[in-house]
Amino acid sequence: LFVDTDWAGRFPETVRLIKEKNIPTALLGSNGDAYENDVELLLGQLEQFENVFGVKPLWFRTADETFTPFLHKILWEAEVNALGSSFIWSGGEIPPATEGEIISVPHHRENRVNLSEINRFSETREFQTIEDVLFGTKVKKKKIPK
Repeated sequence: LFVDTDWAGRFPETVRLIKEKNIPTALLGSNGDAYENDVELLLGQLEQFENVFGVKPLWFRTADETFTPFLHKILWEAEVNALGSSFIWSGGEIPPATEGEIISVPHHRENRVNLSEINRFSETREFQTIEDVLFGTKVKKKKIPK
């Protein structure tokens, strides 16, 4: 899950469940241009994430999946990996599967894919963790809800 720190602050009970179930989380930031020449924005978000989850995020993505050279530099220095999607699926026709694809499905107030559409999409793929896709490691995973 890519988690916005403002959202996490508003839903502490959900965050408690995420931590209790040991669901892997990463930091969802602002739009990429918001970080241009503003190192404090990212450092503040990283600190908030660490305060909420007790660890520094391994993965980070911007809300619009735009990563400026300045943002790359800050992430490198903070030792956090930038991660973008192969494509964003917003419902409708399901594209053919591609090995190693990283799929983003919007599910927020302004742009929400219906859960029945997400279920239909998930039936067309065998999902792997990010670690499996990028590094070929084997990570214990569980589908939530079962």
